[in-house]
Amino acid sequence: MKSNKYQIILTSDGGGGHKAAAEALKQFADINNDKTILINIIKDHWLLPWKNFWAIDQVAINGWNEAQKSGNVSISKFLASLHFLTYFSRGNVKENLVKLIAEKEVDFQNADKIEVHNTGLLCICSMVSAVAEYNRDVDFHNEHNPNTFKKKIKFINHFTDLPAKGADGHKWTNFAYEMDALDPKDMNDALFELRTPNPVLSDEEIKFIKGSTEKEKQERYHEFMKEVYKTLYLNLPKDESGQDILRVKFTDGPIRPAFLHYKETPAKRSNLLKLNFTNEQEYNGLKAQLGNILSEYYSDNGDNYAHMRLDNESNKADIITIMLGSQADIDGSLSIVDSEIELSKQSPEKPKYIFIFCGPNNSDNELYKQALAKSDLSKDSNVKIIPLSSQGANTIAHLYSTADVVNIRPGGISSMEAKLVVKKDLIVYASLSPMQRMIDSLLMRSKSDLEKIHSNATEEDMNAGFIPWEITNARGIGQNTGINVSKVNQYSYRLTRSLNVKKDEILLLLQNEQYSDAISILKNLDEDLCKHIVLDNRPNLRKIAALSLLLKHLDSIKNNYSKIKVDSEKPEEYQEIINNLINNINENEKLLKNNPFDDQSEQRISAIYSCIMDTSNEIFEKLERDITAKNSESILKMLASVIRSIMAHIPIVRIFIADSLEAKYYALSENIADINKEANFSQKEFVQMRA
Repeated sequence: MKSNKYQIILTSDGGGGHKAAAEALKQFADINNDKTILINIIKDHWLLPWKNFWAIDQVAINGWNEAQKSGNVSISKFLASLHFLTYFSRGNVKENLVKLIAEKEVDFQNADKIEVHNTGLLCICSMVSAVAEYNRDVDFHNEHNPNTFKKKIKFINHFTDLPAKGADGHKWTNFAYEMDALDPKDMNDALFELRTPNPVLSDEEIKFIKGSTEKEKQERYHEFMKEVYKTLYLNLPKDESGQDILRVKFTDGPIRPAFLHYKETPAKRSNLLKLNFTNEQEYNGLKAQLGNILSEYYSDNGDNYAHMRLDNESNKADIITIMLGSQADIDGSLSIVDSEIELSKQSPEKPKYIFIFCGPNNSDNELYKQALAKSDLSKDSNVKIIPLSSQGANTIAHLYSTADVVNIRPGGISSMEAKLVVKKDLIVYASLSPMQRMIDSLLMRSKSDLEKIHSNATEEDMNAGFIPWEITNARGIGQNTGINVSKVNQYSYRLTRSLNVKKDEILLLLQNEQYSDAISILKNLDEDLCKHIVLDNRPNLRKIAALSLLLKHLDSIKNNYSKIKVDSEKPEEYQEIINNLINNINENEKLLKNNPFDDQSEQRISAIYSCIMDTSNEIFEKLERDITAKNSESILKMLASVIRSIMAHIPIVRIFIADSLEAKYYALSENIADINKEANFSQKEFVQMRA
C-alpha cells in the first residue's frame, strides 16, 4: 500500500512519556504505511548551537532520571521549574526544523499530506513558527508558480498530560507555558491543531455536566480549555461557511495501539502469558526462579520470548502489576512487593503473581537485580515475583486489563493508558519527601507506627509526594471511568490494599442484602485496619454498620408512609406527596447499595431524612389548612409515631444527621407536640440520643 502521509515526529527526553507518545504515533504511522522521521530534540542536539556541549542537556535529563529512581520529588520539582531556560533554545530549535523541512521537501511531493507532530514540552512556539514560515513560502510559490504546486504542512501538538487548571500551583505545567507563547497568526499559517485528552474537571463541574449529551460535554470541555489556554482560541480561522475552526480536538491521547485495542475489547484471563526477554541470560535468571511454569526460550523476528503458565483456575489467582514510571522508584517498587508478600499470608492457598516492570535489563538496573533476589526468596511460596525488562505494549496492556491491582506512578501517558484498560483497582504511588524520610529516621519510628502515621496522612500531605501535574493526572484517571483509584506511599500501601479487599467483600454482601455478614467482617478486621477505617476521610466502621441498618429498615419506613390515607375531598394531592417521598427513598436506596463507600453516601442519607422531614411537614401544613380532612388527628399521630420510630430505632440518624435536619426535626416536633406529646422527643432527649 502506497504511503499517503509524510510525518515528522518531534519529541524529547525527561521521563518516558514524551518518547512513548512519539513511539505510539510512529506505530500508527507504520500500520498505515506512512513515511516517518523521528527526532529527539535533546539527543539529536537541537537545543544548543554547539553539539560538543550537548552534555549540558544530558546532565539535566540524567538528574531527572536519578531523582525518579530515588523517589526524590523535590529534585524533580526543581528541575521541572527550570523549563523557562529553554527560552534561549528557541532559535536553535526553529533553525534545525527549518533545515530538516528543506532537506525533506523533495520527499513531501510524493505524499498526499505532510504533518509535523510534537509530543515534547520544549520550544513548541519555535516549531510552530518554523512550519508557519514554510507555509507562507508555499503560498507565495503557489501564487506565482501554479504549474509546480507545493503542499502545506500541518502542525499537530499532542498533550502528554491531562489538561488541568493552574489553581493547584502548576500553571506552567501541562504545556501552559508554551501555549501562552504561541502567536495566533503563526498557528493559523501552520494549520495548528492541538490533540488532547478531556480536561480534568472539578467535582462541581462533573455534577454539572452529568446527564449531558456528548455535544454539550464537548462544549463544556472547550469552555474549560478556553479558560486555561486562552491563546488557543484567539483569532480562530474560518471555514467556507464563516464558522470558527477550533484548534483543539479531544482524543484518548497519543497512546499505543494495543491499549486502544483493549479499550474496545477487554482482555480475558488465560493460563499463558507471552513475555519478552532481552537475551538468553535474562531468561535463564528468571527460569531458575519460576521453574517449569516458564516455557522454553525461542526467537521470532529478532525478538526473544517465552510463555509463562499461570495457575489461574476460575480466575482465583491475584495478579498484581507494578510500574512506577519509566525510571521506576526502586524503594517504592520493592516496598509494594514486601507488602503484597505480607498480605498473601492471609490466604496462603491463593496463588499471587507480582509483575514488576523494571525497564531495560542492563548492568545498571538495580531494581531488576533486587526484584530477582526477592523472587528467589519466595519461589517456594504461593507468591511468584516476576521482574520484567522492557515489554511490548501488548503484554503491558493485557496485564493491566486483567490485573486485580495495577500500581503506577501517575505520569501523563501512564495515566491515559491506565484510564483506558484498567478494570479493577488502580493504586497511584506517591514518594516520601527527603524531609519526611529524615524525620521518620531521626525519631526511629517502627514500621507499625509508620504505617499508622502515613495512613492518617491528609490529602495535602499525600499530594506532596507527587510532581504537581501528577496530582491532576491521578484525579483524572477516575473521572467518569468507575475505576477505584487510591493514593498511597510505601507505608500506607498495606492498609489501603487491605481496606480495598475488604471493601469489595463488604460491597458484595451489601448488594446481596447480607448485612449481618458485612458487619461481622468489619468487626473481625485487625486492630490497625479498624483504626484506619474510622478516619474521617475513609469509610467509617460505625457509618457502615449504621448504613446496613438503614438499608435493612427502609422497606419498613416506606411501608409506614404508604399506609397514610387522608379522608378529604382531594386525597390524590396527599398521595402524590407520599409517592414522591417513596420514589426519593427508592432512588437513594439503590445508589447507596451500589456505592456505599463513595463520598456521596452521607449526602444520599441526608437526602432521605431531609425528604422524610420535609414530606411530614408538608402533610402537616396541608392538613392544617384542609378543613375537609376528616381524619387529620389520626394522620398527625401516625406521622409523629413514624418519626419517633425512625429517630429511635435507626442508629444511622445519630451518626449522619446534619444540623439542618436537626432543625427540621425540632420544627416538626413542635408542630405535632400538642397532638401527641408522647410521640415527641424533647431537645434534651434528642441530644442525649445523638451522644
